[in-house]
Amino acid sequence: MIVGFNLDSINAKKTATPKGNIRIDNNVNILGVKETKLPIFEDQISQIGFKFTTNYVQEEKSIGNITITGNVLYRGDVENIKKTFTEDKKLPDKVSHVVINTILAKCIIQTITLSEQVTLPPPISLPTITHKKKQNLEYIG
Repeated sequence: MIVGFNLDSINAKKTATPKGNIRIDNNVNILGVKETKLPIFEDQISQIGFKFTTNYVQEEKSIGNITITGNVLYRGDVENIKKTFTEDKKLPDKVSHVVINTILAKCIIQTITLSEQVTLPPPISLPTITHKKKQNLEYIG
């Protein structure tokens, strides 16, 4: 269970003006796992460090990036999480899905705001509405 989410650093940089087709890549890297103690819990919890990046690429040239680092606090299965990460450099599947989905959800929201500030496109497609012409429909019965 996720019991905390902390950001350590945020960096947004635009190196060129976006125009035309742009590829936007979002990526989550798990940097490390360590045990920690919080006063509100009797047992140890896992502090899972991460780095979230959004890269903007146009014609194979980087035109900008957004990087967010931080950690997720996960309660439960501390020994298995630490052992799996130490041996395989990944989280157990059951934990990985919850942790990565949390990182994506929290960081994408931050990245949408940051991309607007540095005038880069949002990292995901935002919903839009379109105006349709009225069709002349006649009932033929």
